Amino acid sequence: MLFIDLETRSRCDLPKEGAYKYAADSSTEIISIGWSLNATNGVARTYDDLPRGVKDAFGSSLVASFGSFDRLVWNAVYPDHAVPLNRWYCVQTQMRLNALPASLADASRAVYGTNNKDVRGAYLIRMLSKPQADGTFLESPELMKEMDAYCLQDVRLMVDLFNDTRTMTPEEVAAFHDSEAINDDGVCVDTYFAELASKFAGTERDQHTREIRLLTDNEVTKVTQLQRISKIVKRELSPDALKLATITKDGVEKFTLDKNARSRLLVGDKENLIHLNNSTRQILKTLDASSNSSTAKYARMLDMAGEGDRVRGAFVFAGASQTARFSSKGLQLHNFKRDALSPDEVECLITQLERDLPPTDLMGMLARGLRGAIVPEEGNVFVVGDWSAIEAGALPWLTDDPRADKRLNILRDPDKDLYLETCAALGLDSRQVGKVIELAFGYGGAVGAFNAMAAVYGVVLPEHTIKKLVEDWRRANPWAVTFWDSLMSAAMAAVSKPHMTFNAGLVSYCFYPSLVDGTLICTLPSGQRIHYPRCKLQTVETKFGERVELSAMKANWKPSPTATEWPRVTLWRGLLAENVTQAVCGDVLRDALHRALAEDMSVVAHVHDEIVVETPVEWANETVADLQRIMEEGPSWAKGLPLIAKPEIMTRYGK
Repeated sequence: MLFIDLETRSRCDLPKEGAYKYAADSSTEIISIGWSLNATNGVARTYDDLPRGVKDAFGSSLVASFGSFDRLVWNAVYPDHAVPLNRWYCVQTQMRLNALPASLADASRAVYGTNNKDVRGAYLIRMLSKPQADGTFLESPELMKEMDAYCLQDVRLMVDLFNDTRTMTPEEVAAFHDSEAINDDGVCVDTYFAELASKFAGTERDQHTREIRLLTDNEVTKVTQLQRISKIVKRELSPDALKLATITKDGVEKFTLDKNARSRLLVGDKENLIHLNNSTRQILKTLDASSNSSTAKYARMLDMAGEGDRVRGAFVFAGASQTARFSSKGLQLHNFKRDALSPDEVECLITQLERDLPPTDLMGMLARGLRGAIVPEEGNVFVVGDWSAIEAGALPWLTDDPRADKRLNILRDPDKDLYLETCAALGLDSRQVGKVIELAFGYGGAVGAFNAMAAVYGVVLPEHTIKKLVEDWRRANPWAVTFWDSLMSAAMAAVSKPHMTFNAGLVSYCFYPSLVDGTLICTLPSGQRIHYPRCKLQTVETKFGERVELSAMKANWKPSPTATEWPRVTLWRGLLAENVTQAVCGDVLRDALHRALAEDMSVVAHVHDEIVVETPVEWANETVADLQRIMEEGPSWAKGLPLIAKPEIMTRYGK
């Protein structure tokens, strides 16, 4: 197994245009190649400078820190020595599957307690890898020697991290390769629409700045001055309104004007539960309109669109490290609004922008139009499949509790609606409230979880009503409460008794004390693993007395530069339930993607529990049937899991 690390230079702006355009740029060069093979290592400037044994090793597996980037650059710079995708291995992906930070510097700090990456690297990259003002590159033999040493140090650190954490299973490597294949094909964007949207979005933001100045008598000069805006709004709110904008974090109450709080205030005002004066109401609406950062994605589309107007590299395998679910980068497709404009509405919006007659709610319309900016090539259509309420089914299925059969049977019946059934069981008549209940209460949530989810769907209920709904839902779903408790008991027992396995429903926990100072591993029905590194039991003081808690390192909470320990998260029963449920849904998606690719389907995107296939118009109906079969068959280990999908044909990506 050959480990390599590449240092490069290019006139292409990597953060702005992405790895695919960077690798393809004619100015991109490899200036240093670090390698390690059979406990020996070295550095070379070009392929020809590599030892013969290292050159021969390119015919085997290659391990790189950032497998995607190194593969693209290597194959672009040395096409005669290109290495196929199925021979690349990514250490950053390995780190994410270990629930560790992905970058070498952060992973080193998390695993070893210190950053073993050369801190001078950023300076060397700035000096040697980026062009000077005149467009030429600095040629400095002295700095290049330092760059070689920096590159070699990265290789050594990569080898250490590879050896000191769990390596990927063959199934995980195959899923990584599937993800990379989808990234290589990319997805087409409507660059004409994106250019119009970018132009008008900038004009709209300027207008919001003028509005906020007028509404605050110039006390606020920029719409981004949230602290000043919060003070102005807070002093105008009644006690009841203040409650809707107050959250509790780490036991401390805090006033906030985040989007959820703004939604609660505006909905409460609309439903006459509170009263906002006109100025405050308009400030909140202006904040909502201006904070539509999603409109910046149109500019991102233009930056990243390469050959054929396709954006490549949008998906990160195991980007959500705790559950190994995919995340999105660059375009951030996972954050596109779900209430998308229809294709006809997108065409209407384009016409309005062409005529310089933007709609009143321009920013809102542009945010809703993002999905519609993703298009198939001419002569093709999209076939989009989405599992119906897959998380709502995965949770009761995982319990392996006969009391959950009623819930599972509802979800297996395509003529029944879980949210309406919930309403009927709890004596309610609003499907929207039923949906919020199911989304908020399934993972042990109560009033806070309900209000956070309710803000998304425009639901406002008094606190005493929510408390009763919590009690009624748990009473009606005892299988859930039992499962939460069994997860917590199994996890704590595992940490108390290393190397012993403890079951909870269809999952199991085992603690490995020598892996990253003690890692709790949860094994799912698929064999996939959830990691909780540096996991430990500890006694904490509460207002009710002493309590034993379970906690672990949290990869995506980066510590301050002076912190001596990586931040930790308390593992409670609801979080464990959420992790296993979402991880199982991720397993189902990866299995479906693998089978779709094996049948030569052109998968161009996948968002949460949704798969997007591009296909010629004349094959559309056949593709619908094939995708539905793949999605509803499910993997062999998921027998009994409700999987209902009804793929649709789309001329633009939508919902």
